[in-house]
Amino acid sequence: MRSASRANRRYFREAYRTGRNGQEVEEPSPYAVRFLARLKRVISEGRLLDIGCGEGRHAIIFLGLCLAVFASGACFPNATCAEVSNPMEREILLLPIGNIEGRVLDALAKDLAKTFEVRVKRCDSLEVPRQGFNPARGQYLASSLLDELRAVFGPEGQDKVLAITDVDLYAAGLNFVFGEAESGGRLAVISLARLHQSFRSLLENPFLFQERVTKEAVHELGHVWGLGHCPGPLCVMHFSNSLLDTDRKSASFCAECQARLEKLMK
Repeated sequence: MRSASRANRRYFREAYRTGRNGQEVEEPSPYAVRFLARLKRVISEGRLLDIGCGEGRHAIIFLGLCLAVFASGACFPNATCAEVSNPMEREILLLPIGNIEGRVLDALAKDLAKTFEVRVKRCDSLEVPRQGFNPARGQYLASSLLDELRAVFGPEGQDKVLAITDVDLYAAGLNFVFGEAESGGRLAVISLARLHQSFRSLLENPFLFQERVTKEAVHELGHVWGLGHCPGPLCVMHFSNSLLDTDRKSASFCAECQARLEKLMK
């Protein structure tokens, strides 16, 4: 293993190939495929930090090589979770960051409980942290919110933590992101800002908004449980380069992703 001081908190980019007319495609570049294959052979533990769907020239996936336990709690690759024989003993913790309507959280909790067949628990709301705000962009860095989650919840635990915020999020190299998650980890965050019709000066549609919220939440939690992006355009794990992609896909997993999820959740 390389020294922890060098490897800790390093992130590696995987850029998707750009198709015709600048449209994003789902297949990673040959370089990224080779890189990921080598990484899997070298490192047996660690976290893949998924930058959830957003616009921009490239969709970026950061590979967090967490090789040591640090007091800051940023990365704990050696953390283990107790085996749970009954999936219903697991929980999804919904954490509002900022002022999120209760009816939105209630509807989301019901959808997530049905989709993942686990208990869903609402947590008390947290204030939007000052750190991570970029005044030049008027947006918050998504990874800074995940850092806040680590500080509050820590890296260990069988439960999954999904933060929901109404502030606009971005990641390096992207105009914005709908969400961000630790793939195979514990933490995820989604932004509701661009899911509102009013963000585009359109008349609000509560049903459409709630449907988008559920899709983005299920997508990011799918990453947390270890699923990658799916090439099927109707699968909830399909990459959304724009809100049109989100509206087109369903809130459900395709048969292949559902089978993989069930294995990952055992």
